[in-house]
Amino acid sequence: MRPKTAVQPPYPNREELLTWSRFWKGRFLKEMVRSNMRTDGVRLEAPGALCVFYRENADSIRMDLSGLKASLRVVAVDTRAPWREIVLEGFTPAPEQVFHDPRRSDWAIAPGQAGKGGIDPVAGGRRTFGPRICKW
Repeated sequence: MRPKTAVQPPYPNREELLTWSRFWKGRFLKEMVRSNMRTDGVRLEAPGALCVFYRENADSIRMDLSGLKASLRVVAVDTRAPWREIVLEGFTPAPEQVFHDPRRSDWAIAPGQAGKGGIDPVAGGRRTFGPRICKW
């Protein structure tokens, strides 16, 4: 006799779950540690490899990008919305860089080096996000 299993209702925020999953694909490394001294949100980093900034229910994120290489390509993703990378302009490898958006949401920010990128396997192999460059 097979045990009965409870039928779960569908997850109510499917798009959020897909966006969150897609953002972290290729960006989440098991070596990552929390290192929040350089932000007013959360910063995860794999030292010498990759860093990501995240803040929930916010319209801005303060980031210290000093120590990164020049010509930054920074992308933001609203993790409560359907997938869309927003390329951010004007960020430099300096302290007190601030991302602002008129919408309050859960924001993930990934800095990378301009002109280079990683492969987003979900996007059919298109180059979409920056390489692993954090050096803290």
